[in-house]
Amino acid sequence: MTNPYQSPPPIAEQRGYGDHAQLLRRGFLYRRIQLHAPLEAVFHYNGWNFLQRIFFDDHLVWWRISWLTIHRRAVFRLPRELDPEERAGEMEIHFSAGLRMQRFTLRIAGEVVYDEPA
Repeated sequence: MTNPYQSPPPIAEQRGYGDHAQLLRRGFLYRRIQLHAPLEAVFHYNGWNFLQRIFFDDHLVWWRISWLTIHRRAVFRLPRELDPEERAGEMEIHFSAGLRMQRFTLRIAGEVVYDEPA
């Protein structure tokens, strides 16, 4: 018989949410995420060295110089080699006043494929 007052078993730590995405690596202004749907690819965001860049399987899809400001929203098109429809993608980052990342969201064709609250 099970004790109804027993604590539930621990839940494995999960930083990001997405049915078809897996966080591979994270850091300040850095994310590497394996996507399984709507396409099979590795999403890579790097905001180091005053240059923000977004890659899908080593295809550069967006970049900005961030000397004075960090761009919190990026809109891009998926490369034709990975997505024949060239669907639109969007990445959003929300920061606290102390530049601590509070949320990281990735959308493809308007659908949230990865969402990471802090």
